[in-house]
Amino acid sequence: HPQFESIQRVSASGLLRGHGVPFKWANQTWFYPDSIVNVGVFVQGLKQFEGYELRISENKTPLTSEYLLERLSTSLKIGIPELEKVLDEHLDTAILDWNKVKEKKEISRAELAVLLDVLINPFEKKIDMHGDWKIGMSIDNF
Repeated sequence: HPQFESIQRVSASGLLRGHGVPFKWANQTWFYPDSIVNVGVFVQGLKQFEGYELRISENKTPLTSEYLLERLSTSLKIGIPELEKVLDEHLDTAILDWNKVKEKKEISRAELAVLLDVLINPFEKKIDMHGDWKIGMSIDNF
């Protein structure tokens, strides 16, 4: 899958979780990269990253690029134009074309993984001994 590396990083960080499936003696985790993300799943992962208590969100509304940018703008404390500038400068169009994502009404799990990987860059954040992020979200690595 072209977005495999981003999917791995974002899944391992807990920002977007897979689904556990028991299979014989080994459990498997399935990501379903082409499935549409709903707002509840997105917010659940983001709240964990922001340091808020996890609560299951029942919002089944499909995630849109507009909502994604609004929510990340608030979390990262930067404007939407700056977020789009980061995407324009750092997103490899061979992996994901941001302009095509903006035109769509819904975002897939693979697309969200790539966007979160670029904007949050979870593997570059500092963590404590419990695996929790030490500092709030920021976009200071750009």
